[in-house]
Amino acid sequence: MALKPLPLPLPLHELASKDDLHRWLAHLLLCTLSNGKRMIPDTKWIALPNNLGAFFHLLTHLHRVGFPSHWLGDFLQFVMSDTLFCDVEPYDGHLPVPLSEIDRRIPRRKVDLGGWQAELEVILALVADAVPFSVGTPPDFATIEDIMRFECDVSLIPGAECNIGKAHALIFFDPSQDYHPVGVINNLPAVLNGSSRMNARFQIFLGQNIIDLYQKNAVSWKISRKWHEKMKAEDWSMMVFRSDIRSPVNYYSNLPDFCRAMGGEYRGIAKAAT
Repeated sequence: MALKPLPLPLPLHELASKDDLHRWLAHLLLCTLSNGKRMIPDTKWIALPNNLGAFFHLLTHLHRVGFPSHWLGDFLQFVMSDTLFCDVEPYDGHLPVPLSEIDRRIPRRKVDLGGWQAELEVILALVADAVPFSVGTPPDFATIEDIMRFECDVSLIPGAECNIGKAHALIFFDPSQDYHPVGVINNLPAVLNGSSRMNARFQIFLGQNIIDLYQKNAVSWKISRKWHEKMKAEDWSMMVFRSDIRSPVNYYSNLPDFCRAMGGEYRGIAKAAT
């Protein structure tokens, strides 16, 4: 048996309908934001390394497959404006995902993507000139010149599992609120369903610029100037967590109190909270 790539693009009549495409993309997006749970102990580790950067890459590939650019642009517009409605939800059980999830539907409702807007803004600002579809953005939306890189030191929790490089995420949060960040990461399906009171005061970054939890004990990320200034002014904190087991791996770190320029970018120094 020989495998060979199909000629692309495919004719439109061979592709899924716009509604089916949007439903599939919505399900994939939600399952990227909220992974199924890994069994502990688990002799069969199931890696789920996708993040929002990979999702944008998929949208670009689907245009090469033959899906119209305005279908893809319409979906991304719903995501960026936090106006996405769908009848699917992320799988919240233990991995692997059962086949019954393929056809499972729930009543159509708006999903809450507010907790991922900071990273979505960074990605779109960086790739806006390269994606083959257009997305409307507000006047104060970040441009590529507004994107900054920060790095902070982290203090690991003794015994924390952090040797899986593709399963880390960052959560930035307002510690003055009456909820715990671990409560957020353990209830992401409820957050996405809009049935949680924890939505407005946190931002999750699934992708990092660099993460080194063994030698440098440091993590770096990209963020827009506007979001960084908001977090700094409101004294937000940051925590690294494992997205597959929904467990923190470091003590909370305060956002940088000062920054120094490094080749046009910035390095922030954060101390572990006491």
